[in-house]
Amino acid sequence: MIHENIRLVIFLMILYIDQYNCSIDDISSAFIYGQKPLSYYSLEKSHIVRRSASNTKCGKDLICLNNGKCKDHQCQCSDHFMGHDCSIARCGHSWCSQTGGKCKHKKHCQCLPRSGGPDCSGVKCSKGASISLICFNGATCNNESDTCNCRSGYQDGGMGCLTKVCPNGDLCYTNNGICTATGCKCRSHLINGSDCSRRTCEKSGLICHNGGTCIDEKHCQCLYGWTGITCNGRKCPGFTDLICYSATCPVNGSAPICQCSGHAKGKDCSGITCGNKGLACYNGGTCNETTSTCTCLIGYGGPDCRAVQCAGYPNLFCYNGGCPSVGHDSEAQCICSDPYTGTDCSQVMCSHSAVTCYNAGECIDGQSCTCPPGYGGVNCRGLPCGSGFCYNNGECITDKKSGEMKCLCPGNYTLSDCSGEKCSENGPICYNDAICEKDKYGNYTCQCIGQWAGADCSATPCQNALCYNGGYCDDDGKGKDGCVCVNGWQGIDCRGRSCGPHGPICHHGGSCVLTFNSTFICQCEHPWSGPTCEEQICGTGGLVCLNSGICSLTTADHMSLTCICPSGFTGDDCSAVVCGSEGNACFNGGHCNETTGICICPPPLTSDDCRGNICGAGTANSIVCQNDGICVENSEGEWTCNCTHGWTGPYCMLHMCGDDSSTNLVCAHEGNCIHSPITGDYMCSCQSQWTGIDCSGMRCSEPDMACYNQVDFNSNVCTPKGCDCLNDGYGADCRGVRCGLEPGRCYNGAVCIDGLRGICSSCPPGVNGSDCSMMICPGVKSGYCFNGGICIGGTTCLCGLRSEWSGVDCSEIFIGRCSGNYRCLNGGSCSNNVAKRECICPPTFEGPHCENSIKH
Repeated sequence: MIHENIRLVIFLMILYIDQYNCSIDDISSAFIYGQKPLSYYSLEKSHIVRRSASNTKCGKDLICLNNGKCKDHQCQCSDHFMGHDCSIARCGHSWCSQTGGKCKHKKHCQCLPRSGGPDCSGVKCSKGASISLICFNGATCNNESDTCNCRSGYQDGGMGCLTKVCPNGDLCYTNNGICTATGCKCRSHLINGSDCSRRTCEKSGLICHNGGTCIDEKHCQCLYGWTGITCNGRKCPGFTDLICYSATCPVNGSAPICQCSGHAKGKDCSGITCGNKGLACYNGGTCNETTSTCTCLIGYGGPDCRAVQCAGYPNLFCYNGGCPSVGHDSEAQCICSDPYTGTDCSQVMCSHSAVTCYNAGECIDGQSCTCPPGYGGVNCRGLPCGSGFCYNNGECITDKKSGEMKCLCPGNYTLSDCSGEKCSENGPICYNDAICEKDKYGNYTCQCIGQWAGADCSATPCQNALCYNGGYCDDDGKGKDGCVCVNGWQGIDCRGRSCGPHGPICHHGGSCVLTFNSTFICQCEHPWSGPTCEEQICGTGGLVCLNSGICSLTTADHMSLTCICPSGFTGDDCSAVVCGSEGNACFNGGHCNETTGICICPPPLTSDDCRGNICGAGTANSIVCQNDGICVENSEGEWTCNCTHGWTGPYCMLHMCGDDSSTNLVCAHEGNCIHSPITGDYMCSCQSQWTGIDCSGMRCSEPDMACYNQVDFNSNVCTPKGCDCLNDGYGADCRGVRCGLEPGRCYNGAVCIDGLRGICSSCPPGVNGSDCSMMICPGVKSGYCFNGGICIGGTTCLCGLRSEWSGVDCSEIFIGRCSGNYRCLNGGSCSNNVAKRECICPPTFEGPHCENSIKH
């Protein structure tokens, strides 16, 4: 009976061992947590083994377990064991450290509290941490540097001392390969790389690097310290959020830029070069060498595969976390957070300047861009070409004569680096994607986009200046108000080069010239002039454009020249500073109070624009000659104005338009006289806050109308009921003038041609009545706005703040005993008879209140 029991036990042991007969190559992708093992081709067969009692001491602190042999202070394991001390044994289709874990149910390895890794052979460096550095092969933790101290013969390499140095000097990832006399031999056909650190996902072909293993066919599970879709991103110790892809991390204390190898590109080296135009493919994207375009992995998009497909929006790809919340809006767009901008949030906008960093460039200190390898220039849009860069898709070619590299510009782009776009044959050059536009007078101008400014859109706006060449506006609240220049540029607008510590600053390419008395002067390039080359000569008529204004032809026949002023400046020669949001300007060195929008004029100048000369200040006969008019005192002590060329009127407020004074056209409020060579007509081009044929109407934003007969711009004149005319005119827009005896008036731009008989000139279009007081207004019942009221939007009548008229069409009056509920309608007036209330009706109306129209 005893022999039978012994036979049964031996049979069951043989059956048990046979049941778990398996390949040593079923090494189940080391460091796959909870993943089913992949099937591998076998290198050799091995049975489940028990712990052997045969241990060999190998050096000071190493013991080779399970019959392992010691050689050169390292353990050489038998076929059934692995690890630096031969303590890792088979556990089903995977492996388990006999010192760091337990094989549960002969299927998986359960780690002890301080052990880690899929085979539990590693030591966790941070106790209790969910994500911790794990050191393998007997290495110890260096918590200060977040690295492992490897045993002799092993290297960290960012993989926790899993890399072993083979006898021939090759490196070998110990959980995927075996060191042999000829080098590292990988344990499976799905494992590759010279050190066996890469594993291929069997179905998709996705490659997991640096010991990473396949979670599914789209993602890799990475070792601690590694990241990215394919685990090729190294988290650099000592740097916050710096990741280097397939590259070397920078040394602590140096600039946070990875050292890329081969064709890798970008600050983090995560892109691969694609073509010769600076394109790189990121996030595992591959390059089509034929078309020089990127083919992106699922979930990524954009020309460089850096845009992420937004959840719930299959056709929307956004950069830098710009995806909107999950929804079903077919017109959803990317929502950019500071400092990102652009339709897809791919651009970075510097907070202290107008510069936007492209192509993964980063803004440093809110001032300038730091470009990734392969890009350069102020905004990282330049592609390398010789010692410089080509912009706007300029092609870098070799000059056949000189052999030097140069840019071949497409379309209208020009300059040596293709950075400027020519705005018509005789127009300016526009920068930074500005749009070239031609206005109704034939002016070619650059319309800047974003925060760019200047006549050519190459400057950063500042309060009282424009900052060029990468300069930015100092807005740190320390009382400074000007440009901070970079890269050696100087001057108020960063367009000058210094001629030594005591010399001038030469602008616009001006050269420093040493004179005979050992002082420096600026030698200007045409068409610039002045002591510092900041004044542009505009034609032969003596016009000079100041403050970086650009001289341009204004008309179709190229006969007239004018200065196109940069943002913040105005005037014929761009000498005036724009002051306040209402478009006021300070001339003659006047300083703008940005808080109030009012000019502070140097004595003896006055008026809202500092172009008024005070005549007889402090006397009863004091007057002001506007527009630089000269004060003239006669023998009787009275003052008059001698107006400068082109101005007229008693106070030089009217700008004559045309050579023939008989036309009577004058342009008020700095309006410019424009001559059409085609029709021969003259017209006034008004400043932004003025309107009308002679620029005498002050624009109101609310309501949308104009108030006339105003000396200076004053937004308080505009009210919801119309203009507050005071003594400056009559009617809702103050255009009414006295004509004859009371209540004789001429409204809506008509002039009084016979003051004795009260006869007005013919009415302008849209206005009727002998006094031109009836403006057509289709939206009101009567069809008119009466008594000088004006029609707004074709639907509403405004009667005027101080007008005695009211009602929906300004036909009701409140005078004398006709007040209260007894009103005279349709232009009727109240009788002066105090005994009864009675309306005196106009010829076309009748009734007690003039409410009935007389039909003929």
